[in-house]
Amino acid sequence: MNTLTQEFTYRMAGVEGVLDAQSRLWGLPLEPERPSFLLSHFFEAATAFIQQDDYRGLRQGLLFYGRGDTPLSEIASIEICIEKHGAFYHPARVSVTLASGEVLLFVLNTAVSDPGLSVMDSETRVLERLAREVPGVVLPRVFSAGRVASSEEGEAAFFLAQWFEGYLEFHITGSKAPPSLDLWESDGSTIPVEAPAYFDLYGQAAEILTRLYNLETFEQVFPWHHAAGDFVAKPLEKGFDLRLITVRNYDSMIGIAGESGAVDMDGVNRALLMFFFNLCLRMRLDRIDGTKEYCLVDPGVVPHVVDGFFRGLQSKRLGSMAGADLCRGFVDFTREFDRDELLEITEMTVGACNPAAPEVPLIQTHLAAHGEMVVSRLREIGKKSFFIDKAF
Repeated sequence: MNTLTQEFTYRMAGVEGVLDAQSRLWGLPLEPERPSFLLSHFFEAATAFIQQDDYRGLRQGLLFYGRGDTPLSEIASIEICIEKHGAFYHPARVSVTLASGEVLLFVLNTAVSDPGLSVMDSETRVLERLAREVPGVVLPRVFSAGRVASSEEGEAAFFLAQWFEGYLEFHITGSKAPPSLDLWESDGSTIPVEAPAYFDLYGQAAEILTRLYNLETFEQVFPWHHAAGDFVAKPLEKGFDLRLITVRNYDSMIGIAGESGAVDMDGVNRALLMFFFNLCLRMRLDRIDGTKEYCLVDPGVVPHVVDGFFRGLQSKRLGSMAGADLCRGFVDFTREFDRDELLEITEMTVGACNPAAPEVPLIQTHLAAHGEMVVSRLREIGKKSFFIDKAF
């Protein structure tokens, strides 16, 4: 079997130099929940995972990137750099340098806690499923997944996937008044973006989640969190491009649709209405700088979120119904409710939250004003007589 152990190097974002057994960080825990699992154990297990099956996952990735069946002799070096520590995963950037000097990037997600191990088993299956069922939404392509037993400290789970080069995590920051949005570079520096330049990010996020929503089974991506960095943005010459990089769960929040046969459009629209209001509310939730107090994104994003929902819906089909028909049918359905009834439905989305959740008091304080903005935009769109791509 080919081995490249001598060619592996290890780093941590924001820390200068290569990490090895002489580094002061080498003996520190990877995460507080499992203090006996050290950084040294992580790098050992990560290396073993990449080497599994004669580097099968890495070679699958090279094929995906259009490099053909690359011989291992053409791989000059492999660097593993821990990028951040999340609630479930510890994402690392894997930089593969070829003999030609070209560098290709992958993400290596790692889980060592019980919740993280459980989420990872589900996520790899979901990402593969959604890549087949909703190919128009660019989710990370998974190249390999599995578990490795560390020599001393039990199992760690990994999956190697596509890295979105140039895409950055973003959060509302409290360092300015009014708050701006910061794009986070891997070295810890930030790129500030003022309102309204960042509003379309939230419209794109709403579009992605709506495109992934299953109209027949009511399955959706949930939970998702801006605070966890689930979406990443790439600055363009004009505006941004957005990607969703994790799908921890994909399930129905309201039960399963009726038996197969004729489509119950009333049931479809009732479920879609709950999805819509929940989407609009949660799209505004973040935490200052990603980890501090909960906050609501500028209300100016609301029209962008509503429009993003309709763009996502317009991209779908249900039986013989095209996206424009689905949009018209949904708008007609919402006309059956007066303004007060729609506002009551927005309150139902909060009622479904865990009352002990720390963000609930913030939501309750601003719910009425938020609901008014959502319903107003919905009514404005309801005045359109047709739906085309440029309508939103």
